[in-house]
Amino acid sequence: REIIDDILNQQSLQVDVVSGATFSSVGILNAVNDALEAAVEEGELEKNETEIPLDRHQKHGERKRKNRNPMFAKEQEVSGKDNEAVGVASFFSGIKALYGKSENELPVKPEDVYMNAQLAEEFAGEKYAAKLYGRIYRQTTDSDKWAVLLHPNQLNGGVIADKIGYIYYELGYNILAPDQRGFGKSGGKLALGCLESMDIYDWLCKLNEDYDPKHIVVHGLSLGGAAVNFLSGIDEFMENGTVKVHELSSLSELHVDGLIVDSSYIDMQQFAGKKYLIRHGTGLTEENVDYYSNAANSLCYAEIPMMVIHGTKDLLVSPDNADKIAACLKTPPRCWKADGEWHVFVLLGKRTEEYREKVQEFLMNLMQQEEAGD
Repeated sequence: REIIDDILNQQSLQVDVVSGATFSSVGILNAVNDALEAAVEEGELEKNETEIPLDRHQKHGERKRKNRNPMFAKEQEVSGKDNEAVGVASFFSGIKALYGKSENELPVKPEDVYMNAQLAEEFAGEKYAAKLYGRIYRQTTDSDKWAVLLHPNQLNGGVIADKIGYIYYELGYNILAPDQRGFGKSGGKLALGCLESMDIYDWLCKLNEDYDPKHIVVHGLSLGGAAVNFLSGIDEFMENGTVKVHELSSLSELHVDGLIVDSSYIDMQQFAGKKYLIRHGTGLTEENVDYYSNAANSLCYAEIPMMVIHGTKDLLVSPDNADKIAACLKTPPRCWKADGEWHVFVLLGKRTEEYREKVQEFLMNLMQQEEAGD
């Protein structure tokens, strides 16, 4: 609510993000900007060049202004209620795109499923035990194909299922959309990638124990994408780390066929800083933070085909992270750099049909490779 009030009071997007809520703050700023750009295109506002409100490497509310986006809309020369109405209308138009229901809402109601986090507790201690919640959307006929969809910070599994679940459901996939730790109905606390990947490993084990899947794709956006990066080679990543846990199965042994990451960091120290990761309950310590905060140490062991998606206009996570991910992998990923698009642009309703086509093309190629292998 704080950032909303700042936007309306200042009638500007040049406001500071809310400390502790960087993802949601930048998402709101992007959403409002999206609505303002639409208003410019429709002739409701004048176009103006200005500096963007924050640097993509901003930390802890410290603002740095750089002229990276020339397409912010100029505030209208109106006053009082009229001026406020412009801000309110623009804001809610953008927020509706970000958080609203999708036109492709899934045709089945979800089943509730719960699970206790095990690997994270084994790794970081009893303090990081958590009861986790997920939504399962089942096909009306039996299917052994599953998609695990991982949401960004501040959202939940229901939002991500509403936004992109149809991409998988119409190809016959069942869907698991967990609430990541600290969000929705899941316990625990945000851990910025590494512990989340351990939770996803636990979910994959549960799927294999309870549902007998033959094909699984894991698709994460933003924080969810970071979790996928850490998950990618998790068995050898954990084996070669300093904190010893039980021997893990490889993703292929858990029937994972493909991984998709959208708008994600690989080195969480570049995002949050080393001190933050140590002090704010991410499960990492001074002794192990350098290894376990960098997903490159897992990506280098990845054997599963990957698709990497990133908007070239992403102000929160530098688009060069897509190149960094590719450089870590043994096999080049399928990479889509969406020209001119922002952070997790599909959640803003941008290029949704193209997003669907490219993801489904990747899925079909996975199935063809599987059939050729058989």
